[in-house]
Amino acid sequence: MAQMLEKILLATVVVVLITMNMVFISGTTVFIDEENEEEAKEKSSGSITRAEAIALALDKAPGTVAEVETDMVNGNVIYEVEIVDANTETEVRIDAATGVVMAIEQEPREEDEEEAVTEKERQQIKIGPITEQKAIKIALGLVNGHVVSVETEREHGMLIYEVEIAHDGDVVEIEIDAATGEILEMEWEDD
Repeated sequence: MAQMLEKILLATVVVVLITMNMVFISGTTVFIDEENEEEAKEKSSGSITRAEAIALALDKAPGTVAEVETDMVNGNVIYEVEIVDANTETEVRIDAATGVVMAIEQEPREEDEEEAVTEKERQQIKIGPITEQKAIKIALGLVNGHVVSVETEREHGMLIYEVEIAHDGDVVEIEIDAATGEILEMEWEDD
């Protein structure tokens, strides 16, 4: 029994060390100092919107918003806004209740150029027949829930929106043609 406990303890330590190593290798994280904690205490206006989170993130890291997700950290809802430019991917984490930027993580951009969505294409679909907001509306028409993320991608030469929705403990991934609004794929994943 003691040997089994030692093995479990050793395995746990190894997993923790590997995880810590992956965090350090994956990129640079800049944690915002105590001034922002004070700022968070001063703000009492409630939660910020997705659009406000995007504006805050773009203020910290200029570029194009590639993805916005919400996550739960220590019981708090956090916006994770991914911003890309020609060379860098930046993730800005923002407390959804206060609007305080909690962390900024940057790493070199590694995108498959063949499937990359260009800035020009992103601008065109913003004014096209199927905007990101319309894609979200289409997805929520299929599945009632909370939008976790929206990404613009290219698959097989086609621009698509990939909308993830949290629904009853599951995550539903819905792919929508950015040109027509046609549902291309709907996949349920356990959360």
